[in-house]
Amino acid sequence: MMKKVLSVIALALTGCLLFASCSPQSEPSASSSANSTASAGATGSGGAGPTVPDQPVNWAPVIDADGTYHFGVGRTEFTGKLLTDFTDGTINTTSSYGEYKFEDGILKVYANGSFADAYDNITGGLADGDYANAVYVGVRVHNNNDEPAWFGLQGDNIFLGEKGDDVIIAYDNGRAYATTVEYKTTRYCAMLPANFEGNILIPLSRLYSGTDMNASTAWTDNRTPWTKLGFHVNCEENNSVDFRYVFLTNETLPEVEPVPENVDFNITNPE
Repeated sequence: MMKKVLSVIALALTGCLLFASCSPQSEPSASSSANSTASAGATGSGGAGPTVPDQPVNWAPVIDADGTYHFGVGRTEFTGKLLTDFTDGTINTTSSYGEYKFEDGILKVYANGSFADAYDNITGGLADGDYANAVYVGVRVHNNNDEPAWFGLQGDNIFLGEKGDDVIIAYDNGRAYATTVEYKTTRYCAMLPANFEGNILIPLSRLYSGTDMNASTAWTDNRTPWTKLGFHVNCEENNSVDFRYVFLTNETLPEVEPVPENVDFNITNPE
């Protein structure tokens, strides 16, 4: 009798082993290091655009000797051409509104709880840009405030239009978003979130000759090269907003999601 019971148990165990060996196994999760150099368009969010990379990245500025400016959106690298690092041309820090300082190659703008306004912080040294083919103007910026700052690039009759293609903010850690554009102090400005450090990428199709795009001429209608640039900032706090480089790029950038609310933008590896 005991032999019979043992035989039945043995048969049952054999059946279980056979079933386990034939059952489909769950697929292994992708290695976090398998795609350390992801191809263009890869994203870690599954949404529209590379808003959250699946691995930490560092898009701190890299500029080649010929002026090629390397920057990133998500995990994808793009290039542009440096327009100014404020070493050529004439620097002007005089303004009736706010305060401007030029220190260690950085244009520091203080809104002092209100706004700073200038149209000629840099004059000259801007002639070498590929204005005929450029799609975006990029500005390297660091908002040192714990509140959002609002930025408008201006100069030779150029102002940000109310509507148009997305203005992209690209963090050094790879996060990228379509930022908010709102009317601030007689003009439209793009939001720089609290403590933002990276590149803001403004579509040139969104620049107009006046603050009212509906009563103005689009810059892309004639693509006149710029001779001066000013950096308008609105901010409720008193710390500086720092500008380091301006560049042009003819790259087609990926679609990105709108900037979310209540998110820790400084997380390096959010996944």
